[in-house]
Amino acid sequence: MKGVQYEFKAVMPPKETHSPEFLKLNPSATVPVLVDDDFVLSESHAILTYLCNKYQWTDLYPTDLQRRAKVDHYLNWHHTNTRNISMTLFVEVFRPDLITYKDKDAAIQKLKPVLAIIEGWLTEHKYITGSQLTIADLSAYAEIGQLTSSFLTLADYSAYPNLCKWISHMQTQPGHDSSHKGLLKLKGFAEKRKAKLNIIPAKL
Repeated sequence: MKGVQYEFKAVMPPKETHSPEFLKLNPSATVPVLVDDDFVLSESHAILTYLCNKYQWTDLYPTDLQRRAKVDHYLNWHHTNTRNISMTLFVEVFRPDLITYKDKDAAIQKLKPVLAIIEGWLTEHKYITGSQLTIADLSAYAEIGQLTSSFLTLADYSAYPNLCKWISHMQTQPGHDSSHKGLLKLKGFAEKRKAKLNIIPAKL
């Protein structure tokens, strides 16, 4: 999106994240991890804000106190709300070892109020926190977008028209297609797993 040169290294959890080499970078054994010369940082939101501050991407992470507070609010809210969409639907196909729910239908019902809140925000303005795209949108899309029919087809968002409009707009952002090549490679595997497990897109 911003054209900064970087080297991407694919790491497959959980096996590769528990190697001695990776654990030196991140003892929590989670991805992503940023290595910037001799500086190492984990946690996606910490990485996003670090990069914005380093390169002064004030469009993605505003310097205005209240606008930034709105972005920070979303980044904190995300972990126990939007993140649960992936933790309910994605893990069933790719990481069944991470499933925490006993009743999938009940878990899906808990996602609907989360999406209703996001739909409300997108009814009021074009993006998650206002009229300008920020890292709040990038974070939200990482969870929501991967489950659409463009990629893994695990969620049906048709009940949320403004969310669907936002998803379509996010897919036109610079660098979208190149940054999602890895996810597209999982599409065939996902279809086979869904067929085997009799999984259909969740009606949210």
